[in-house]
Amino acid sequence: MPNPIDVVRLVRELGYSWGPPVLAVLLLSAVVYLRWKQGHKSLKKLFLNWSLLLTLILCFIGVFLFYRYWGIPAEFEEGEIGILVTELPGDVNRQQQAAYARAIRIDIQRFPELTSIVRVRTLDQPLPTDPELQQVAATKIGRRLHATFVLRPFAIEGIHEPLLNIIDQPGFGMPESPLPKFKQIQLPDLDTLPLPHDLELLARCTLAVTLTQKKAYREAARELQIVLSAPELPQSAPSRPNLYFLFGEVLSSDGQLDSAIASYKKVVDLQPDNGPAHYRLGFSLAKKNKLDDAITEYHKALTGPGRINFPSGNGEIAFITARGMMYNGLELNQKGLVGDATAQLLFAIAIDPDYAEAYSNLAGHLANAQPERALAYRRRAVELDPGNAFYHEYLSQSLEASGKNEEAKAEHVKAESLGLPY
Repeated sequence: MPNPIDVVRLVRELGYSWGPPVLAVLLLSAVVYLRWKQGHKSLKKLFLNWSLLLTLILCFIGVFLFYRYWGIPAEFEEGEIGILVTELPGDVNRQQQAAYARAIRIDIQRFPELTSIVRVRTLDQPLPTDPELQQVAATKIGRRLHATFVLRPFAIEGIHEPLLNIIDQPGFGMPESPLPKFKQIQLPDLDTLPLPHDLELLARCTLAVTLTQKKAYREAARELQIVLSAPELPQSAPSRPNLYFLFGEVLSSDGQLDSAIASYKKVVDLQPDNGPAHYRLGFSLAKKNKLDDAITEYHKALTGPGRINFPSGNGEIAFITARGMMYNGLELNQKGLVGDATAQLLFAIAIDPDYAEAYSNLAGHLANAQPERALAYRRRAVELDPGNAFYHEYLSQSLEASGKNEEAKAEHVKAESLGLPY
């Protein structure tokens, strides 16, 4: 009598469409054969028996559960980075599958920060042989087990060509991609080949995102620095510009503005049309009071081919957007976030270059730190709205602070003539 495990394995290889009906036919045939051997020769005696029907129903339920859950490992826990290694076709004893899992574990165990959260498990349940169905099945099982990656070993003519499924990881590359090839004779030394290191880098990418979400910025920066120092990244990894962008965000959140600026610059060097990177670079430059450079980056962010989704120019929508940015900047200033306030007010001007109130508020914000620039912005506010008495009075005060008393008096007189209430 054949081994039940081998029977189920054979049936599973037929796939999800043909496996269950074939298994049902086999089970029914076995029951009929046993009934026939017991002397029940007529159709009525073969099938019309309540105990037999109940037995068949229970058997079908049992086979269904066995078929569905056999060979499935435990689910990965929340917060774990799960790597699921599937069975290599034809690897009956699963020795090659075990070699893959062992090589990955050896590599991961070299790093304490990964050992505690990266888990490697094997899937003993065969996947469909058809490549498309196999990918679908691997993704489905990966989601069910909350895996991060599903490694699908594959070999043809002595060459291993493993594939990797990325399970619901935003920002990563293709959902399926090949990993480095290697020869069969190299399998015992797999831990010295690129494959485990590639999975380590992918795990670090995932860890960096998780740490960023937890606001553990310094730890996230360390992981990203390790990934970005690699000469080559796996095909499934986030692109290098995306990683540099995340690195800049992490460094900025950690207060390392100079390093963040350097990271954003690497993004725009690699992708000159990356609008969000130009915006974040401009924002960081503004926080460092490099306002001219910031304005240049803001302009690229708003007008380039990859511009960010903000209306700009002189239209009503741009004005409303700029006003929102301006008030946001004033709120940031009240919270003591001076650098962020400067960057936000400057961005309001970049959105609507003719927004007089934004120039006036930014001038007030810069009055002590950059009096000459503040004076220039006061002049611009008056130029854009010459009938505003307050703008003339503010300009008068800035001129007086700069020692330009005669011009200051003239502006004060102008403010009074326009109806200054005090």
